[in-house]
Amino acid sequence: FGGGRGGGSGARGGGIGGSVNLQAAYDAGFTDGKAGKDYGTSMPSAPPMDHDFGPPPPAKSGGGMGGFGIGKLFSVGMIVRQAYSLGTAGGVPFSVPTMIANAQTMPTTQKLMTGWMVLRLFGLSPI
Repeated sequence: FGGGRGGGSGARGGGIGGSVNLQAAYDAGFTDGKAGKDYGTSMPSAPPMDHDFGPPPPAKSGGGMGGFGIGKLFSVGMIVRQAYSLGTAGGVPFSVPTMIANAQTMPTTQKLMTGWMVLRLFGLSPI
């Protein structure tokens, strides 16, 4: 690559080092080390860096992924299965009063899981 100093990209301002000349920084560090000084003592002060990256991207509206994906399909399937099994318990044909009566006697953990599925369906789940 031709030898000499600063042959690579970024050896001068505008490259990797921004507005600081990397060769001057290397030379200053080498000189400081050779003289036994703290590194950076003889380094010229760099101008303050003022990067304007523009405004931040707009925040996503709504929660989650949006749309009707596999997660919501799973939640709907589990809720329908739970409602059907509550309404047909005891071998009787499906009825809403049976479903309500059986839902009231469900174990608390089963109520929590069903409630969590409903929250996921409407996008209100904390997870």
